[in-house]
Amino acid sequence: DELVDKYYNGFSNDVLWPLFHYVPLPMYKAGGEKKFDNNLWEAYKLANIKFAEVVSSAYKDGDFIWVHDYHLMRLPYELRARHPSCKIGWFL
Repeated sequence: DELVDKYYNGFSNDVLWPLFHYVPLPMYKAGGEKKFDNNLWEAYKLANIKFAEVVSSAYKDGDFIWVHDYHLMRLPYELRARHPSCKIGWFL
């Protein structure tokens, strides 16, 4: 579906993956074409919100939540908003 494509193929793999693997992104040139697609960022945030909703539905006080990789970097933020005292580990 469109959200998955923008979240996974768009923002995660076209923006974040190159940044974490030292692959230069196209240079931004003032007055040139726009290099950052805000629609991809919004899809990334929405996908992480959806992950947070699913995790929250299974979460019980005292659980430790393990988050893995750059696809879910925003997930701890979303979980902390829902469960301020939850224990979260994040690994890249």
